[in-house]
Amino acid sequence: MKCIQLILISILLFSNFSAVFAQEDLPVYSAELFYIYENSPDFYTAPAFGKQDSDEENQNEKEILKEAVFLFSGMLYGFNFEYIPGDKRRGVEEVFEINLINTIPRGDPRLKIRGTRYEDSRTWVSFAYYPDEKMRSWIMYWSSGSVPVIGGKAEGAFFEGYSGKEDAVKKGVKEAVRNYMRKREHNKPQKIEGEFAFAAPPVFSYSGGIYTASVKVKMNIKKVSAYKVY
Repeated sequence: MKCIQLILISILLFSNFSAVFAQEDLPVYSAELFYIYENSPDFYTAPAFGKQDSDEENQNEKEILKEAVFLFSGMLYGFNFEYIPGDKRRGVEEVFEINLINTIPRGDPRLKIRGTRYEDSRTWVSFAYYPDEKMRSWIMYWSSGSVPVIGGKAEGAFFEGYSGKEDAVKKGVKEAVRNYMRKREHNKPQKIEGEFAFAAPPVFSYSGGIYTASVKVKMNIKKVSAYKVY
């Protein structure tokens, strides 16, 4: 009887150890995001996140949290996309649509804020996301060496806030898809369908009311539809 109890205890201890080890070998995603705060004095110091006084700051916090969820969801789960290249001769308008495959839930405790700092009219917020075991299959899928990494760059309007940043990212991904497919398809396709994930956080610059986003994505082209020839 004692022997059986020892075996059961050993199994339980080993199971707990395995679970802890499995969690520890998962990657931690990190990114430092910024928002522009041009009205602050030269001696301004970014306060702790969630302790802002002005409505403008509070709105900026909401938008940068939204950006963090978009980013980490895009790094972990990725997006589906559909691209219809424009064709004036055929009267076809260009369409590029992306949709997150899954989204980190609002208030997810695995999303952590490491700190804030202020530099060059920008408040920088450092984020980290700690995946759990349920997300391992997605991490392994996007870590595959067979998925190519491609890049693109595009602009978005500053006055649109977070939406301007997201628009710049979307256009940057579209540019990456176009550059990638030009080398592989001699004839303009009717439609391209696939999926992608951020290989790294998009890098933003800001000047003269314009955001510029440089993106690197892991791309999986799933279907290329050609125009029918009669």
